[in-house]
Amino acid sequence: HPGRRSPPAAMSLPAGWTMMLEPNSGKPYYHNAATGVTQWTPPAAESAGAGALPPGWQAHVDPASGRTYYVDTDRGVTQWTHPGGGNGGAPPPPPPSGSSYSLSGAGGAPPVSAPDAGRQGSELTAADLAAIAAIEEADAREEEERRRAREREANAGPGAVVDEAGLDDDSEVRAHEWVANRDAQACFLTGAKFTLTIRRHHCRYCGQVFAATACSKKVAIPALGFKEPVKVCDVCHAQLEAGDPICLSKEVSRLRSEDVADQQQGLRALAEWAAFDPHFASDHVRQACDRLGVPARLRELLASDRSTPVPGLAAKLAAAMAAYEVYLEALAGSEPSLVPPLVRILGSSRTSAEGRTHAAKALSLLLDDDDVRREAGAMGVPSALLEPVLEGRCPDGMLEWLARGLARICAADDGAARDAARAGAAFV
Repeated sequence: HPGRRSPPAAMSLPAGWTMMLEPNSGKPYYHNAATGVTQWTPPAAESAGAGALPPGWQAHVDPASGRTYYVDTDRGVTQWTHPGGGNGGAPPPPPPSGSSYSLSGAGGAPPVSAPDAGRQGSELTAADLAAIAAIEEADAREEEERRRAREREANAGPGAVVDEAGLDDDSEVRAHEWVANRDAQACFLTGAKFTLTIRRHHCRYCGQVFAATACSKKVAIPALGFKEPVKVCDVCHAQLEAGDPICLSKEVSRLRSEDVADQQQGLRALAEWAAFDPHFASDHVRQACDRLGVPARLRELLASDRSTPVPGLAAKLAAAMAAYEVYLEALAGSEPSLVPPLVRILGSSRTSAEGRTHAAKALSLLLDDDDVRREAGAMGVPSALLEPVLEGRCPDGMLEWLARGLARICAADDGAARDAARAGAAFV
């Protein structure tokens, strides 16, 4: 056995724990034969002098090892050591992750050559230590930002509006515009699930949470009070460099929301930007829309409850995007197709006249695509385009888009042209 048992210790150890001496240095360490845990710190130190937990913290018992660990429910932080002190204000150690290793701010990692090193949780490799060091560094940065926020809150004047994280609304992004860590389970851009090694990173511009691979760039944002470069996501970095007027990620987050008011706000902002600013068709915006899944989400909103303004506003965004050739292919190739929900909006009495006009425009523009025309002909779309005209349900501005769409189909499909002629349509 590489370690030897020590003389009887003056301190009392919990049941199952034994103090031993590391043969090379003579330094004492502690081993639990029942759980396989080996650590430098006396196990009694975790509970000695712990006292009451700070606000927001809870104590739990790890069923695998029987050890107590602590959770900050406000920040989503989990750690082995009691948060009440003893670590000199250093960042918390890494959280339990299924392995039963233990770290100590004073003593470092358990010895690699400790007894029972082959058992789970008793050995840390060099790669493990490097990963843990990176995690601690990230935690330290986050903690430093929180410390500065608390200082700003303490120093705020009586007229300042300060939220729970201490970010005032005059110069910096307000914390309520940031997604809470506990609400973000995956990267906003890539969809990668967050784990012990895939950490959460907030973009200082849009407030969404990303993996490090999608949020590694830095840029100053004077409009938000960030005069020095701060961390932003890939999408926001490209937008800030280009001077775009709308934060795409923030509006897409509203599209993804389950709240109807948020959906309307996001759709309206993006539709107006697309309709009036040709830079919406810039490569970086188009690529970002594709990576953020805008066409797929747009299809879902087109098919949503037509008793709300959402489908009509979704049709407005679809029409504004389809006006650009760079977006037409993505929209035309959307799976499931955008054609069925647009046709339903056309015939809906619950959708506003403006919303139905946007649907007619979007459908007409999509019919410029050969595949969409074939699909529309097979679905009987020519009849759906004629119906509002024949029934007198054709609002101002809608007729030209209905006629354009019908003409596109009939020019490529003789059968559709004959059916339209029999119904009373004449093309001049």
